[in-house]
Amino acid sequence: MKKTWKSTRSSNLNRKVQFIVEQVVLTHLMALSTNDAANYQVKAVAGKKHLKI
Repeated sequence: MKKTWKSTRSSNLNRKVQFIVEQVVLTHLMALSTNDAANYQVKAVAGKKHLKI
């Protein structure tokens, strides 16, 4: 987490790319945590991870 989500942002272009990647990852974690086809344990871990972010 420290080296990715909480790291300092570098140049302008890299900052934008990092922001987009973080948004996509967060979107997928949130979707997984509410997916009816996912195992309950998977949903719990995904939900816990997106709350930490």
